[in-house]
Amino acid sequence: MPEWPEPAASSFSCAGGPLWLLPHVATRQQQQPAPGALAWRLPGTGGVNRLLTACPGVVQDVGAAALFPGALLSCGKRGAAYRLGTLLYFGPRSRVWRARRLPGGVEAVIKIVDASSAERRRAAELERRLLESIAASAAVPSSGPAAGAYTHWSRLREAWHGAVDLGAGGTDCVLLAMAPLHESMAYVLHRQGARGRRRGLPLDAVRGLAAQALTALDALHREQRAVHRDVKPSNLLLAQPFFVRSQGGTCRARVRSLSLPEMCSARWALADLGSAAALAPVLRWEWSPSRLWAVLPRLRQEASGELPYETPSYSPPEAVLHLPATPAWDMWALGCTLFEAATGTVLFGGIEDAATTLGSDAAGEGSSSSGGGGGLRRLWEQSRESSARAPSDLAVDAAHLALVRALVGPAPRRVLDRSPLAATFYDSRGELRLQLPSRRALAQRLVDSGSLDAAQAVDLAAFLEPLLRFDADERPSAREALAHPWLLRQER
Repeated sequence: MPEWPEPAASSFSCAGGPLWLLPHVATRQQQQPAPGALAWRLPGTGGVNRLLTACPGVVQDVGAAALFPGALLSCGKRGAAYRLGTLLYFGPRSRVWRARRLPGGVEAVIKIVDASSAERRRAAELERRLLESIAASAAVPSSGPAAGAYTHWSRLREAWHGAVDLGAGGTDCVLLAMAPLHESMAYVLHRQGARGRRRGLPLDAVRGLAAQALTALDALHREQRAVHRDVKPSNLLLAQPFFVRSQGGTCRARVRSLSLPEMCSARWALADLGSAAALAPVLRWEWSPSRLWAVLPRLRQEASGELPYETPSYSPPEAVLHLPATPAWDMWALGCTLFEAATGTVLFGGIEDAATTLGSDAAGEGSSSSGGGGGLRRLWEQSRESSARAPSDLAVDAAHLALVRALVGPAPRRVLDRSPLAATFYDSRGELRLQLPSRRALAQRLVDSGSLDAAQAVDLAAFLEPLLRFDADERPSAREALAHPWLLRQER
């Protein structure tokens, strides 16, 4: 059995601050744990979480399993467990750890998803079902347009329920063990910017990324009947190492990052289905009214959760207007992601800064016109009457719609007629209640980034503009976008 770490106090860093490993001190009400048992706590919490003991040859949970580097998580199979390594992600609903499966030491990534409430349990179970279906579909040889579609997804190895203390009051979790992927597109862009290289990826690399992402989304939309709802640079991961050994002739091994030409042939994979939504099933002759009636409550439950509005810069207008999620949601997000891949800049960046500016205008005593602060003050007053959205959320939503209008034009009346929140942000003529930034065409935004010349910007804009149409019904499907001529070109 691999050696258990020494029970000496140590620390490491994560998104929530330093985590400390302390030797467990038993109280009078607690039985003395086995020698070498460690407990984990957050500084300032005033207590130590329930611990996971480690005896020679035994993996035993005591209460809810604690999380720390070196901890063992049983996966429900006799004699098998995962030893946690590095904390990769620390979020409000999940944690992601690098781990190794014992026995054997096979590397894996463990995603621990909070399922302590009914809503979070539904989301966790949907993510698990989708990953299991994707893994099963990837194991079946296919040909034609669907061939290789599932190679561009994170691959689930096993999943199980467990009691894990995430420090938020609940311990019921769904644990997902997946094959490890590598650096994200967000990291690659950040590294290039930090080194002072050209901003964004070469256009051939953007084409390869677009084709692989569209292939993955086409399979998700048409075969898995689901919408991702969180496509963004941090969820597009390299399926191959970004850091490789150099081919120099020296005895000393050197590691380098992939060159820009090598990025053109890089393999990518989509990850994180934690915000996914199920689509209604395609009706076929074998679907009877009674079977459809039985499945509708489940679909309503899965679609009635919180909107995944954690990253406004990649969310479509229908997210703000509370319209149903469709595959077009992912097409908008992919359009924003590809703009960032080509330019190194966020297409709708600064939404929070714009919201702060609007909030300052609203707090002033001056303007009472239909635009600017006066319009935002009305949003404040409406938010006091309804607890659905906080004033700060309304400021972000209003700034988001203003930036979208500045790029793609006004909202079509047919879209506003379907939205329950249209009157919150728009007047009776369909105009936004807030002052708008000056409009700039997408091609001009691409040229202003400094990464593309005019001809390249026009060609890329012709591909991205259909993905960024305000009306979701007018955006192309993933399969239709795959047939666009821009994807077939090659830079000289």
